[in-house]
Amino acid sequence: MYPRLVVDRDKLYHNACLIKNLCSRHGIEVVAVTKGYCALKDITDVILSAGIEKLADSRILNIKRMRNECINNYIMLIRIPMLSEIADVVRYADSVLVSEMDTLRSISEECVRQGRWIEIIIMVDVGDLREGIMPEDVADFVKEASKLRRINIAGLATNVGCIGGTMPDKDNISRFIEAVYSAESILGRKLPTISGGSTCTLKLIDDGEMPERVNQLRIGEAILFGINDVCGRDIPGTYKDVFTLEAEVVEVKRKPSKPIGEVGFDAFGEVPHFEDRGIRKRAILALGKQDVIINGIKPRHAGMTIVGASSDHLILDVEDYEGTIGVGDVIPFDITYGGLLSVSTSPYVEKVIL
Repeated sequence: MYPRLVVDRDKLYHNACLIKNLCSRHGIEVVAVTKGYCALKDITDVILSAGIEKLADSRILNIKRMRNECINNYIMLIRIPMLSEIADVVRYADSVLVSEMDTLRSISEECVRQGRWIEIIIMVDVGDLREGIMPEDVADFVKEASKLRRINIAGLATNVGCIGGTMPDKDNISRFIEAVYSAESILGRKLPTISGGSTCTLKLIDDGEMPERVNQLRIGEAILFGINDVCGRDIPGTYKDVFTLEAEVVEVKRKPSKPIGEVGFDAFGEVPHFEDRGIRKRAILALGKQDVIINGIKPRHAGMTIVGASSDHLILDVEDYEGTIGVGDVIPFDITYGGLLSVSTSPYVEKVIL
């Protein structure tokens, strides 16, 4: 059935092994981030088979589903939690990233109610300006957090390369390590988990600037795609085509390249613009914005370009494609991390592991 997402098991396993070994050589454990593919069990099983033991996801529903599927590995919740989901966080997660004292107090109270302990990892914002407390506030936060019951302050974490697009560098990772020392001075002990970032932080290994104290990275994109997209780097030796999106052709015709008549807003509230290139051969595929973020895919065949898409249809210009194409043909697409995020949440896209 189409559209479908095809996952190459062997290539995924290869990437997971390579990233694990790369980090292990520098004393860093890999926590595999499962949110990019909606924590689908068959994909997670391949990653775990590569020897990666810890998992992370941003959605408690994904973590709950993994537990119901008998995945008993250590799982970290990497989105700072909502107060409304604290009960499930305590019940299903082994650790959680936090940046708000009110949230931490709620977690502590819930741990008491459930008779459970949970690991707390404090998020520190070193410049990307998403979640996290500022480095200068770490000492006061840790001092207050240490008074709470049934929580284990396991470490500190940071993140760059997301909202602000801040690149990891020697300066911001140094600010993070200074925050670690500040927290440890308050607690009077060495913290076991120093989680220095995500895939983009692999850059510091490449550049020889990763501090020895960093002993964990939360990695998704490098395993899934073999790239460090924030830094614009490929990771040598990895496969870049683990995932293929396939869609079926439902119409092939020669048509004008520019709409006929007055152009207004499309179904998504935008005014489309089309270049007049004359009569062109076009293929319509049964794939649309309800299935995938269109700018997250690219036809794998040379000579095919995306003209546009509605909720259910994708239009390709195939005038320059040297092969033949007809109704019923299946067209493969390369897919980005953002494209995978959207495809994975769509019930209309079949997921197949080969």
